[in-house]
Amino acid sequence: MTVHIVGSGIAGLAAAVYLIQDAKVDGRDITIYDAEKDVGGAMAAGSQSPYGSPATGYVRPAARILDREYRCTRELLDRFYPIQNPTRTIEDEIVEFNDSRPYHDTTRLLKSSGEVVSSRHFGVSFRDRVNMLKLLLTPEHRLEGKAASEFFTPQFFHSEFWLNWSTIMGPLPQHSAVELKRYFLRFLHVLPELASMASVWRMPLNQYDAVVAPIHDWLKRNKVEFRTKALVEDMGFDPSHANVTGFDIRDTETNQVVKHVAVGLHDRVLVTLGSQLADMSIGTQEEAPRAPTSPGRSWSLWRKIATGHAKFGNPDAFFGPDASLGAKWVTFTVTTRDPTLFRDLAGLTGIDPGRAGLISLVDSPWLITVVAFHQPHFLKQPEDVMVWWGFGLYPDKLGRFVQKRMSECSGAEILTETILQLGLGEERHHIIDVSNCIPCLLPYAGNVWAVRKESDRPKVIPDGAKNFAFIGQFCEIPKDTMFTMEYSVRSASQAVSGLFKLPDTTPPVYEGWKDLRAVGAAIKTFLL
Repeated sequence: MTVHIVGSGIAGLAAAVYLIQDAKVDGRDITIYDAEKDVGGAMAAGSQSPYGSPATGYVRPAARILDREYRCTRELLDRFYPIQNPTRTIEDEIVEFNDSRPYHDTTRLLKSSGEVVSSRHFGVSFRDRVNMLKLLLTPEHRLEGKAASEFFTPQFFHSEFWLNWSTIMGPLPQHSAVELKRYFLRFLHVLPELASMASVWRMPLNQYDAVVAPIHDWLKRNKVEFRTKALVEDMGFDPSHANVTGFDIRDTETNQVVKHVAVGLHDRVLVTLGSQLADMSIGTQEEAPRAPTSPGRSWSLWRKIATGHAKFGNPDAFFGPDASLGAKWVTFTVTTRDPTLFRDLAGLTGIDPGRAGLISLVDSPWLITVVAFHQPHFLKQPEDVMVWWGFGLYPDKLGRFVQKRMSECSGAEILTETILQLGLGEERHHIIDVSNCIPCLLPYAGNVWAVRKESDRPKVIPDGAKNFAFIGQFCEIPKDTMFTMEYSVRSASQAVSGLFKLPDTTPPVYEGWKDLRAVGAAIKTFLL
């Protein structure tokens, strides 16, 4: 038996781990394919990746929050040891780190005047608090195809609550009401502490060095084959669509079909559908990111196999023209050897920048959010090098100080808008001169939030499927929330246990409405 895994993101890596440790598949019988030249998918940015260095500037295209209720992720990470400290598990290290250095955000929402936004009930009117309750009580099937904006007043989307929520979780008013409801229920325990971020976890290092690298190294030691620059272009199915019969591989450097892989009835295929880093492009301090050179490559396989087969979902719901509205993000990573910006942030927040959490600049038309990482953020990062990061949720608007779209700005121009929004104009030129800001354009970063129907995402194991499953952010897992590492890991666990008829030991999804402490805290926050 051979197992083929399409995609080397955390879903694919986790699936390989479960195959070896739980299904007892020999690592030599597992092959992982990825169209990119680097392993890790959306988490492929760390000290061993090509995404920057202390000399050229680090690059972190995306970031994810952690949470104490990421039950599948925590169980997976308890199986591995950090590269820099093999005496305890990654899970133990994360728990200790967040216990000893929790976020203590004092300037979560900041105006350019230096005023911190803070109001009773997070600025949510009584009418919208009732609307929130109505949304939570509405069955999902009645929310299909509806946007969040259909349930709240326009004022809600300017409230302290929404500015906090959207800049942590990523939704916009035009995004899915189904997903918003799931998020409210799934992260109910986080709601009362949105302003301080005390309930939000993070990792000591970036998620490539902290998670991808240790798992990748372990899989290689277990003889798993990694085939990078290998685009799985098309798949064949038997007449009943119960089995994959084979697939073609295209070399992404030569653009030539290099191999047809036959898949037997006893083989297994796990397919990652789409990517939030689809069509990503990277700029420089002097130049804005350019248009992608291979648009659509990340979801071309999904589109081909879904054509005429409803049980395989609808990729256009997430990658079509309508879905692209509100999906675009611009992120930026800043590398410096000068402590000025970190010193200024400490003055603004009154706390060590590594614990200060996110700072969202609410007067910025781009809605810039910045965070100064705990240092070092990259493995082997020099002691005198500091890294911070930011993103904009509205990159197609004109900046307040830089009269350009964020998506068309160089790193220096993004730094200019950010520094002036922080009220640090006197030090603007110095900070820019000593910094290297690398912008990333992510045209589909927010596409998982797109308005959808349940059928737009296929089941992990579609009805009738025998030798294949879908994993990652674009399969349907009831109750759980996409845009999280947890969603990808859970999909991998369900896929392996289902395909191999193993006892389902996947931890249940956390349901906040069943957590009496979380419910009580939320009621106190929004009603009392």
